[in-house]
Amino acid sequence: MKNILVLFIALLTGTYVTAQLPEFSISDTLVTVCKGRLFDSGGEIDIYGNNEDFTFTVCTDSPIEITFQGEFCVENDLDFLTIHDGPDISSPIISGPLTGIEIPAITIAFSGCATFHFTSDISVAYCGFDILWDSSYIEPIPPTISSPALDDCGINVISIELSYPILCNEVFIENSILEGQTPIELDSFIATNCDDDGLASTFDLTLAEILDYNCSFDLSLQLGVRDNCDSLWLFNQPLNFIYDT
Repeated sequence: MKNILVLFIALLTGTYVTAQLPEFSISDTLVTVCKGRLFDSGGEIDIYGNNEDFTFTVCTDSPIEITFQGEFCVENDLDFLTIHDGPDISSPIISGPLTGIEIPAITIAFSGCATFHFTSDISVAYCGFDILWDSSYIEPIPPTISSPALDDCGINVISIELSYPILCNEVFIENSILEGQTPIELDSFIATNCDDDGLASTFDLTLAEILDYNCSFDLSLQLGVRDNCDSLWLFNQPLNFIYDT
C-alpha cells in the first residue's frame, strides 16, 4: 500500500524565447505575431503586381503601432492601401485610402487588430511599401502541475496533470530535473490526451530508472506556454511528492 503526498507551486515568471523579426509580403493572411514587417507583394526589392486585391490582418489582443519606413509609392489615385482598426475591412479606417508617394504618419490600431487592404489597377506598378508593426506581449501565467496517486510498486512512469492545456509537444524534458536520493534522468514524455487542436493537459513522463524506495522527490518540469502574440515562454514548474511504499 502506498501513500503519496503531492504539493505544487506555480512559478509566475518565465523566459521569453526571442526570434528574428518575421517578414511578410501582403496576401490574404491572418497572423498573430506581436512584431513584424509587411511589404507589398514584390517584397523588399521588386515592385507589386497589377490587378491585386489583398487583405492582410494582424491580431495581437493589444494595441498595434504601425510605422512606414523607407519609400511609400503606389500609383496615385489608382492604387490604394487602406488600414482598418479591426479584424476585417468593415472595421473603422484609421489610415487611408493611401495613394501616391507621401510617407504616411505613424498610426495605432487600439482594437488589438489591424487590417491592411491593398488594391491595384490593371496597369502601372510602383515600388510599394515597407511597414513595421509593433504590439506589446502579455506574459502568460503558466499552468500548475499535479500528479495523481501512484498505485503500483516499482514504477518508472509518472503521470502529470496541468491546470490548463498546452501544445502537445511543448514539454522539454531535456531542461527538466527529477531529484530523489540522487538525480533521476527523464527518458521521454507523451501527451496522453492530445486533441484535434494539438493541445493536451495530461502527460506521462518515463524515467530512466524504477522508483522502488521511500523518498521525497522534487520535479522541475519545463513547459512551453504561448502568449497573445503566439510567442513561446518557458517555465520550469515545480512538483514535490513523497513516495511511500
